[in-house]
Amino acid sequence: MNSKSGIRIQSQRLHCLKPVLNEWIKLNGLLAKRWLDIRDVPWWYTERAVLSTLVGAVWRRGGVALEEYSDSKHIPSRSYTGRVDVYFETGGVKFKAEAKHMWLASTRHDNQRSQMRECLNDARKDIRKSEAKGTMRLAIVFVAPYVTFRSRSKLEQHVKWALDEVRLVEADLVAWTFPCIRKYRTGDNITPGIAMLIDEVHK
Repeated sequence: MNSKSGIRIQSQRLHCLKPVLNEWIKLNGLLAKRWLDIRDVPWWYTERAVLSTLVGAVWRRGGVALEEYSDSKHIPSRSYTGRVDVYFETGGVKFKAEAKHMWLASTRHDNQRSQMRECLNDARKDIRKSEAKGTMRLAIVFVAPYVTFRSRSKLEQHVKWALDEVRLVEADLVAWTFPCIRKYRTGDNITPGIAMLIDEVHK
């Protein structure tokens, strides 16, 4: 399978993220190639691990980032001190974000967009609890499609379907990368790549 990657930015306010996203795509491919001998890929893991590749891309593009830091949060009934998944600066713009992770069963060709939207809504709800304080607030969802090993002969078809599903979700920004390196998990699944959905939260 040839490498497939891309970025779609719907919001002009998020165009400043394009260099970081290009670096994120590059970094995922670099790590997958470097880890080929141990048959691992960075997108096999869940939220904290996959977020670290985005943070790495921020640093590699000259920005700064801080993960899992304490911040004041507000809900209708009370205020409290909680944690924010990530704060980062790039291109002169400051962001804070809450991230989620979900698996996408690419061999189940039913509509899974509602699951992605629900996950994005959960991230929106979480970041709304934090005041902007001069930052742009983002909801981020990492979507990791997987294909059962017995369906590997139709890998291209399943990846195409997964990409179509991801790109049909309404989001301010969508980025994806499906390098040719594959991960086999106990002989059962192939995880060919990862996608990222980002929405800015205004209120």
